[in-house]
Formats: sequence, C-alpha cells, structure tokens
Amino acid sequence: MRNGAPEAVRLTGDALTAMRHLIRTCDSAVEGYLAAASEVHDPALRSVFLDLVAERQRCCSELTDVVRSAGSVPPSDGTVVAMLHRRWMDIKHLVDRSSTAIINACSVGERAAEHEYRVALERDWQPAIRTMLARHHSLIERARHTLDGLLLERAERRTEEDELVERELAIARERWEVPPLT
Repeated sequence: MRNGAPEAVRLTGDALTAMRHLIRTCDSAVEGYLAAASEVHDPALRSVFLDLVAERQRCCSELTDVVRSAGSVPPSDGTVVAMLHRRWMDIKHLVDRSSTAIINACSVGERAAEHEYRVALERDWQPAIRTMLARHHSLIERARHTLDGLLLERAERRTEEDELVERELAIARERWEVPPLT
C-alpha cells in the first residue's frame, strides 16, 4: 500500500463515481480551510485550519491513488454543493467577519463531508479501501468535534474580535435604522 491506498483495485462505474465524489469533497474542504485560514487573525486558529488543510490533502491524495490504481483519472474540481456553500460563506462573511462565523461555516462543511463518507461507507468496498474510508471519516468527525468545541468555547467566552464586530453592527444598525437580526 502507498499512502494507505491499495496498489491495484477494481472499481465499478458506481464505485468510481463515489470515489471521485469523495475526492471533490476533500478538495472542497482544502479550499474552504485555506480561505478560512486567510481570514482569521488568531494565529492558533489559523494553525488549526492549516493542519486541517494538510490532513484533507493527505486524504485527497490517498483517494486519488485509488482512482489512479483503478486505471482512471481523478477529478480536478470540487462539488457544486461545496462551491455553493463557499459562495454562501463569502456572502455571509460580508455581513459577519468574525472568527465564530468562519468556524461555524467550516463545521457545516464538515457535517456535509461526514454525510458523504457515511453514504460511501454503505457501499461494498474492498477491505483496504473500506479501512481507508473509515479512517478518513474518523478524521472528519474529529475535525468537526474540534470545530464544535471551538464554537462552544467562543459561546462561553466572547472574544474581543466578536465584540468589536457586534459594536460595529450596532453602530451600522443605528446609522441606517436597521432592526437587529434575530
């Protein structure tokens, strides 16, 4: 095995489609985490995001190895759903540039990835591939738990950055007489 992927595998059309979908899911996570890392000011949080980039790149590499070992070409683009999620994240970010909003958007992305892996794990895979997919799923679950833990910490202890954003929004609401969001 190289990078956790079997040397030679046979994948049916549906299994190959599922594998390509997982590659797109991991690629999209890499893009999302890179965007998140570039937006946050906290070095520790940036480090968390960059660690998750590296982790997802390894997953993507393993999935790509499997697709190539099956004699196929891996995809080079992310999923449409992930692209739409990133666009939504961009729009939402224009309104709320807080680290909490960024962490929350990443957590939503991880929940979607967890779902994709759960669906994939329902298939009948060769043992080595099933083991690799289960490991990836476990990494994604762990990442989501980490992100959710960060959200909980922030909910318990408001950061200065979030308070600043809140004050700026309050000033903008007063200036333009906009009612608070509920």
